Amino acid sequence: MNMARVVERGERKGPEMPDQRRARGPGRPRPSQTRVFQALHEVAVLVSGVRDPTELARLVVERARDLLDADKAVLHLWDEEHGVLRPLAATAAVSLSTPPIPSGQGVTGQAFSLRRPVLVRDYAQWAYALPWAIACGVQAAAAMPLLVAERAIGVLAVFFDQRGACSPEQAQALSLLAAQVAPALAAARLFEAERRARAQAEASEREARTLYRAALAIGGELDLGARLERVLDAAIELTGAKQTWVVLAVPASNEVEIVATRGQLQHWQGVRQPRGVGLVGTVMRENRPLRVADQQTDPRTWLPERAHRAGFRSWLGVPLADRSGVFGVLAVLSEEADHFTEEDERRLGSLAALAGAAVREAHLYQDAQEAIRARDEFLSIASHELLTPVTGLKGYAQLLQRSLERGMLDPERLTRTLGWINGAADRLAELTRDLLDISRLRTGQLVLRPRPVDLAALVREVADRYGDHPSERHQLVLSVPAACPVQMDPERLDQVLTNLLDNALKYSPAGGQVRVTLRQQGEGALLTVSDEGIGLPPGAETTIFQPFGRASNAAERNLPGMGLGLYICRSIVERHGGQIWAESPGDGQGTTFSVWLPLQASPSPVEPARD
Repeated sequence: MNMARVVERGERKGPEMPDQRRARGPGRPRPSQTRVFQALHEVAVLVSGVRDPTELARLVVERARDLLDADKAVLHLWDEEHGVLRPLAATAAVSLSTPPIPSGQGVTGQAFSLRRPVLVRDYAQWAYALPWAIACGVQAAAAMPLLVAERAIGVLAVFFDQRGACSPEQAQALSLLAAQVAPALAAARLFEAERRARAQAEASEREARTLYRAALAIGGELDLGARLERVLDAAIELTGAKQTWVVLAVPASNEVEIVATRGQLQHWQGVRQPRGVGLVGTVMRENRPLRVADQQTDPRTWLPERAHRAGFRSWLGVPLADRSGVFGVLAVLSEEADHFTEEDERRLGSLAALAGAAVREAHLYQDAQEAIRARDEFLSIASHELLTPVTGLKGYAQLLQRSLERGMLDPERLTRTLGWINGAADRLAELTRDLLDISRLRTGQLVLRPRPVDLAALVREVADRYGDHPSERHQLVLSVPAACPVQMDPERLDQVLTNLLDNALKYSPAGGQVRVTLRQQGEGALLTVSDEGIGLPPGAETTIFQPFGRASNAAERNLPGMGLGLYICRSIVERHGGQIWAESPGDGQGTTFSVWLPLQASPSPVEPARD
């Protein structure tokens, strides 16, 4: 490089003649041409075998410092995205954490902006000096742009702790070194970019293969547990995690549960925690991934002492969601702090999208299997329930026929047999009505005809049908106000009351008291029917209101029923704007059914069609 292009900026004066420069004091020893050529040859040999830009830059700054007897040397590269020069390599005396340098600032920024060398022999007096560089003891400096096809890609700079150091000859040597290094560094950067692109492509290919295998494996399973096992395998392969698990919301509960796990914490499967707390709660509440460097110190961690005992630190969780919202979390853990990266987060998110669909499909399959099981059970129960009164009717008819043929049909026997026939016909009519009501509910044809009704009078009327003593073992106790006006369909309310009283008597085979109460509560009326019968096992409080749903203890005691009555009652009550629910201390401890109805209801006349 022609030395006429070396810009000396020490005191902002014009160019000096060589004899003037030599008169400026001792400075540093000037490198001989032999030493310069030898150093350039060594650099040429070194850089020819180096493909890593950082390693190449490290070798260059060390040779530049030694060649110019400088105190510090730094190589900056231009960051196109942010518009600053960032240090790539520096001698031990310089920290790479120094601030990035904008174009035009300091010797580095000036050399880059002007695309020509900059020599400063009195840095403290220089107009473009950087305060932090002065604070670091810089007294003189030289910076050479790294040019490739006349485009600046960076700057090689040396710094001196002595004012007046760095002669033009030294700057000339640095310029030659920069000219030699620039194309090698550009080639190394291209090689590194190609290597990274190739590595990224290979990683993307591995990720795609992993997700494809996971999709095939998940698709080949119908059971939810088996599907989740395939998801956990893929999560470990994609992120290198040591522990992974799937957490799902517990239906009809404010809790979440670890339903599948892989790693050393297998005993955590089945552990529950409140839905809205901890790292899992944060993911579900915000519906976005969460990456935690150290869960042992993160204030959001639920039971941090347990996390500390487990020994896992890094935590990454992504939501499992569909159009209805978040229903779970896929989480991975590592014993190393800050183990997971943004790329791990993206990969796990892709797997979570696949896992969310797999979980929903498995639930749909389970629901379908349960529906088939319920249908088969219903057909079995319905056949038995319908066959019983039909068999009775046929038997009573045959009895009457034989008595008539033998001349033994006296009035007493005829009256008794006709009573049996009437009861069997009533039971058959009741079953048929329930089946028709189910059909109407499914097709949206169950019509309500609301009108002003005294609910208290209706309760007394239904209770009177059972008499003061509904059976030798039961006692019916009423607690009803004088009047309770509502706007509802009296026939359908009669159906609800009758069903609840029938159940109270049927499911109290040992007898006991059946208590019916009615009182105003808030803006509605609360009706309760309590018995001292077989009660409900845990979980049956909701099951019995489903189509064909029956409590397990009722089936075990061979008590008749198809599991339709309470489902119909729930539909009628809800369409009147009310609620119905059941409570029981447990098996063998009785049951209380509660019905809340608004005093001013606006019932929908037609039940909406259901899928």
